[in-house]
Amino acid sequence: MRPGSMLGVHQFYFQKEGIDRRAATAASQLIAGKIVNFIIASRADPSFFRFITETMPTDMLVVPHDKLRALRVVTDNIYDEKWEFEYSQGITWLRLHQISDRGENKLVLVCAEGRHLIAQSFVGTLHKEEIIAEYRAAGIFIDGDLTTIEAASIMEQPRIRGEFVSWTVALSKELAAQIIRAESSGAALQPKNANTYLGFQFRVAPEREKLSKMMQSCGG
Repeated sequence: MRPGSMLGVHQFYFQKEGIDRRAATAASQLIAGKIVNFIIASRADPSFFRFITETMPTDMLVVPHDKLRALRVVTDNIYDEKWEFEYSQGITWLRLHQISDRGENKLVLVCAEGRHLIAQSFVGTLHKEEIIAEYRAAGIFIDGDLTTIEAASIMEQPRIRGEFVSWTVALSKELAAQIIRAESSGAALQPKNANTYLGFQFRVAPEREKLSKMMQSCGG
């Protein structure tokens, strides 16, 4: 939303008078269901519907910007983003699944041998073969600035996995600490033209606690 813009909601209503009560009730339930389905299909929190139902048709509730963001009504270029811990065969993984205006992205953090923090990135793209052919280096975003990963830290070179291009790097303790302190981070592949990249970024603040737990469990 641009600065100064607002989003207002209120209950829907029937303008026509004398509508049969049973017909009005049935129509109201149908309309409410369609609105909730639209909210869910838009990846927003369905509890946003409560703001609509609690405001009379003659009034207008201007929803605060922080509420719109908390309920994912306003998302900027990231439509949906989830961080989840997973545990399998004695190993804990922290997974990011992101859907943005550029496509679908994934990031997996795992602690190898209890001391090496490994980051595996997946970026959805239609030009997979071209990206791999032109690959020059891998990098990590710290507050929008791209830091190139040393060749020795590349554990798996970029390769095609279904609809994604995937690569794996080992993160040093110094780089992990920078990620935790940052406002935003991310991963990228740099082609021969260093002015472009294939990758994604995410906000650190909402999930700083999860990231800290993951990194601190891996040798501090």
